[in-house]
Amino acid sequence: MRLHQLNPVVESVIAGIIGLAIGAAIMLGYGYDPISAYISLFRGSFGSVYSWAESLANATPLILTAL
Repeated sequence: MRLHQLNPVVESVIAGIIGLAIGAAIMLGYGYDPISAYISLFRGSFGSVYSWAESLANATPLILTAL
């Protein structure tokens, strides 16, 4: 195994963190608070049983398409 290759899971986590950081920089550039935006995003997606079910219903076609 080559040293410069990363585990695909680690690679995905790093890509997600970079994406969140770039999004936060853009929000800061427009004068918004990225922490409260990300908290609202999480609460809106997983804050209740209904929102959890809606998130799952919206994600199902994407997951099945990826398979």
